[in-house]
Amino acid sequence: MPMLTDDIRLVDMAERLLCALRDSRTRLGLDVLKHLEETATATLALARSGINTYASINTLPAEVLGIIFQNALPSGGRGFPFNGYEDPRMGEEVRSRTVLAHVCQRWRHIALDMASFWTVIDEFSHDSSSAFLARSGDMPLQVYVKQTLCRDAGHALVPHGPRIRDLHLSIPKERRSVIPSTTTLFPFDPKNLERLCIVTEAMPFDDSRPNIHIDMPPVLFPGPTPHLKMLILRSMCWLPGIPYSNLTHLHMTRGTPISLITLLTFLGHCTALEELVLVDIFIASATAVPLDHAITLPRLRMLVLGINQSHLSMRRLLQYLSLPSTVTLRVNGAYAFRALSDLRPFPELPFTASFDTLSIDHASRHLVVRASGPSSALLLDFKEYPTASHDHAIYLMESIIPFDNIVDLRYRSHTVHAQLAVHLLADAHMPSLRKFSFVDAGDVAVVPEPMLERREAYVHAISRALERSPNLAELQLWSADAAFPLRLGLRTSAPSLRTLVFYCSGTTDEVLDMDAFHQQAQEAKVYSFSQCEAPLTIAGVDPVHHIYEW
Repeated sequence: MPMLTDDIRLVDMAERLLCALRDSRTRLGLDVLKHLEETATATLALARSGINTYASINTLPAEVLGIIFQNALPSGGRGFPFNGYEDPRMGEEVRSRTVLAHVCQRWRHIALDMASFWTVIDEFSHDSSSAFLARSGDMPLQVYVKQTLCRDAGHALVPHGPRIRDLHLSIPKERRSVIPSTTTLFPFDPKNLERLCIVTEAMPFDDSRPNIHIDMPPVLFPGPTPHLKMLILRSMCWLPGIPYSNLTHLHMTRGTPISLITLLTFLGHCTALEELVLVDIFIASATAVPLDHAITLPRLRMLVLGINQSHLSMRRLLQYLSLPSTVTLRVNGAYAFRALSDLRPFPELPFTASFDTLSIDHASRHLVVRASGPSSALLLDFKEYPTASHDHAIYLMESIIPFDNIVDLRYRSHTVHAQLAVHLLADAHMPSLRKFSFVDAGDVAVVPEPMLERREAYVHAISRALERSPNLAELQLWSADAAFPLRLGLRTSAPSLRTLVFYCSGTTDEVLDMDAFHQQAQEAKVYSFSQCEAPLTIAGVDPVHHIYEW
């Protein structure tokens, strides 16, 4: 692009100034040098600002750049994680916003004009919090407050209390055993608070800390919090004094011991709960609870029990919680199987009566059971499942699963399980079963000689399960063994079949004998395909990746 007259004049002036400075034979005064430095700095800033206007990204409207800024933040613009198991990385949250605001003048103006960009407040960092509070205007705030021994937290938030919607309180390990007095703990009044998370820096199950009680709970704020819906407590030795009857979401994990009657009394106050997550709750005593005691949570949609320790007694909760017919129950953890299978007698769970779909995924030491009905669901994610305890597993399945009502069954097993191939069906008759998807998890096409006996027992167990399903109409099989469908004796074990589908998994040179395959189910439509994903998942009840994830 050719330069215009004004452009030529400005370039000429800059070059003449540079030449004059180079050719100067006298030492310039300090004031002159400072003035030249200021002029050069301003000139450089203007030049860089002009160069930036030619960058492609700066041709975008301010609104579009604002969206890009939000998505460039560590949390994608959603604020710090608010889940109780992941500590906020406030340094990253503050630094990322500050960096974006210092790229260039245009970006800075756009960022400063976006009040929503500055709503994450680290109260512990005085410099950033004061700037962010000023820039956030009247927007709702997400605030992180960290207590220390050497200061009273929260005074800077007093004028902004009504704007606080999410509040994360961090209690240092030096105060891990301190139960606050009944006087107000913080000076600000978050009267519009919606979500509250309180986390203590402490080792789980620390015997030196006091047990949890609900008598005279500490008062956190000068006024009430009538809009509070979510409460998350981690590693706590006390419960805050808040309006529990308004809570819709309650998450508790790794606190100090609490008696069962205290926990049930506490939950009894939370009548509006829709989601209850209890992970590694140490129930100290269950002896003081009458057998006919019941806590009703009529609005509960999700109950999560995470059991990763052997001494928690969390299974007792199922005896006293009266769950609605529309609930989803998720139980997981390393000790979850032992905990549930030791619950004798097993309590009646009326919501399971509507289950019509069942998925069982049995790996070597890991078991996942999924079940669902029109309005309820179940997930049993057992990280540790010793097959030697199969009698306990059968008892548990008989107690929970209404096998008479199951219409759709998915099951994954392995040759090494031999006669226990489908033992989790508890030898139950399934008169309603119409569709059975079975995944043979063995990854070899040819079974070695030492395994032949196990393979025979394995196939026999599966055939017996088919015989107990007299109305089975569709059978889908997955296996690396092309002869697997032929071994099941389907003409006698599943005479009611109308659809037979075989998916050959893995890599094998063995060819399926289609004529013999058709002979297995002469009255059925028969299909054979290469590998596809087995349908073991059920929406809403799949396992999570983190033991404290919900």
